[in-house]
Amino acid sequence: LALRPQVTWRHLAASEERLRAAAPNPAHQIMAALEATREVVVATANVDGLHGRAGSRRVIELHGNLRRLRCVRCDFALTVPSYQGVPIPPACPQCQALVRPDLVLFGELLATTTSDALERELARGFELVVAVGTRTAAPSAGAVRGRHRRTSAARRRAPHRCRRRHGRRELRPASVESPSDTAAI
Repeated sequence: LALRPQVTWRHLAASEERLRAAAPNPAHQIMAALEATREVVVATANVDGLHGRAGSRRVIELHGNLRRLRCVRCDFALTVPSYQGVPIPPACPQCQALVRPDLVLFGELLATTTSDALERELARGFELVVAVGTRTAAPSAGAVRGRHRRTSAARRRAPHRCRRRHGRRELRPASVESPSDTAAI
């Protein structure tokens, strides 16, 4: 993004345009409906905002949200319904610096606030992990798998490693010894 903002934003805009017609599917709706009867925290690697649109209230968007924009220099932030009408690449109305989506791009680390939110929930422990989709191989999913195994066995913190770099943390997966360590549906 920093080296070629026009090219990066062209790809981001194309992705956002494909997502415009997307709507929450039954899996999103089921997760939201579960909140009526139990405590649910949704941790998602998706950047489409569909869990929130389905009605989930406690969502940790691990990789951010494509429609949340923020300035790279100042504290300007804005959530847009779509990129229609947004100049590509956008400039901050406050300081004229580049505005970027508030998401993790390739090679970037999870935001500290996001990893801290995930850590708080993992430290609280949980009874069930429902892994849906193909992203359970991501480092953040590994942290959940490792935490679930250790939390249910000993109610203590998982020893996954974090590395701080420029105010962000990188979560590395804890090892999972067998498929029975997680509940996947």
